[in-house]
Amino acid sequence: MKRKQIILILIIVFGAILSLEAQENKIVVLHLKNGYSVKGEIVEQNSERVKIRTMNGEIFEYNADEISSTDAATLSSSKGIVSQSIAKGDMLLNVGLRLVRPSKHRFEKMRFPLIPIAFEYIVKDDLFKGNGSVGIGGIMGYSAFKYESGLSSFDYKNSTFIIGARGYAHYALVDNLDTYAGVTLGYLSDVTKYESGKKQDSNGVILQIFAGGRYFFTERIAAMAELGWGISIVTVGVSAKL
Repeated sequence: MKRKQIILILIIVFGAILSLEAQENKIVVLHLKNGYSVKGEIVEQNSERVKIRTMNGEIFEYNADEISSTDAATLSSSKGIVSQSIAKGDMLLNVGLRLVRPSKHRFEKMRFPLIPIAFEYIVKDDLFKGNGSVGIGGIMGYSAFKYESGLSSFDYKNSTFIIGARGYAHYALVDNLDTYAGVTLGYLSDVTKYESGKKQDSNGVILQIFAGGRYFFTERIAAMAELGWGISIVTVGVSAKL
């Protein structure tokens, strides 16, 4: 890397640090009477109303009688506070597409790709020094494929269905990125029907772990990716606040 490029990068980083330090004392958290909290910079304030700009640039206005209290916050790394993309009371819907699944054979042909649909409700925020939250929800998904080897006695069709409850733990690492991990407790039905007439069922309770992230391009719409083990290893899709 050329010396000029290194100097330019150092100038950008130094400027960003100065910018964060300049904002450090301007960041506040408004606690509303409806149970929500809003973090950002006060851009206008009088005896009747307050305007606040959130960390993603959105501006909201609240009447004074809607606010129960105000706390000072900071963006400094010593405090470890990052703007969370989600808050208590938020409802989120994930619609994804499975990219990788366990034990795929080269003779398999997809008939219906797994499109898992997951829902989450944020029950608690402002955890882990303001960076964390927890949520509960559920997931449902279905997929089907057929196996064609050229030997009819070995060919079969398979269908998989999952439904379950989920628990989420969130921790904000950077602004606009919601990172999380959790567990799924549910029911999995895996049915295989052979061309010979034989049928094989594999049904039962499952316990799965997962980890993922949502990057919010707007206040309500995000791209999501998730890793897990079960009927899907890698899932990508879209997430939306309802």
